[in-house]
Amino acid sequence: MGAALAFLLGDAVLFFALFWAASAHGGAAVGAILSAIALTRSLFLPFGGAVGDRFGARHVMIVCDAATHPRPVRPLTRPTPP
Repeated sequence: MGAALAFLLGDAVLFFALFWAASAHGGAAVGAILSAIALTRSLFLPFGGAVGDRFGARHVMIVCDAATHPRPVRPLTRPTPP
């Protein structure tokens, strides 16, 4: 639950930063970004629901988070000396 909350918070900060950066280029740029976000969400949301029902919400969330952040996570252990 905490990971999902952190992920959603990160998405919200990302969208705010995108809108903030686009506002320097005028209202048309903000509208284009807002339209792109809304369009992609409306296109992929029905498929995401079907996939979540088929494979389970937890598994889909783990796979999507891993796909969003492809870098491997370093283990929280002390590094070995060279």
